[in-house]
Amino acid sequence: VGLAVTLMAVGPPQARAESSPPDGLPSAPAARAADPDRLRLRFGFDANGGTIVGRAAVHTIALRVGVQATSVLGVHYQLQSGGALGSRDLGVLMFHSILGSLVLADVMEVAVGPSIDLRAGAFGSSRNAAPGLAARLAFMLGKDAHTSGRRSGLSLGFHIHPTFVGGDNPSIRTLFAVGLGGEWY
Repeated sequence: VGLAVTLMAVGPPQARAESSPPDGLPSAPAARAADPDRLRLRFGFDANGGTIVGRAAVHTIALRVGVQATSVLGVHYQLQSGGALGSRDLGVLMFHSILGSLVLADVMEVAVGPSIDLRAGAFGSSRNAAPGLAARLAFMLGKDAHTSGRRSGLSLGFHIHPTFVGGDNPSIRTLFAVGLGGEWY
């Protein structure tokens, strides 16, 4: 009877071996779940539509890659490329941005950073580079966007991107765009 009670309390040997690795170390998935602030890669994308205020309708695709330093702080490179079609602008846009991001309550991301903006006119008629500023506000949707540690989800994003155009007539051209995409962070 004493042996039966001991076996019931301890459990079968193979169950003990499966539940914990040797030397009392946590398993790799358990260690990842226990440390949501570990450094990890992050990826994201979105397809956007919007306007350059007073100048053109715009469509872009944004691709992001970087690191999530903690569950709240991240840094990533964003390539946003697309086209402009309007009465005053016609051409290709390409924005190269480095963004610092802040993830709030696992559902909202605010990202801001400097940018180098390239623009080419229709049929290569004019090309120029200018400094810019990229800002993105995104809301993460889906059940996996609200977990600790590695998160993923659909994103609804809002991009604001002023470009500081110099030359004879200096001006600021601001892109506003809304997009849908995905994030793994």
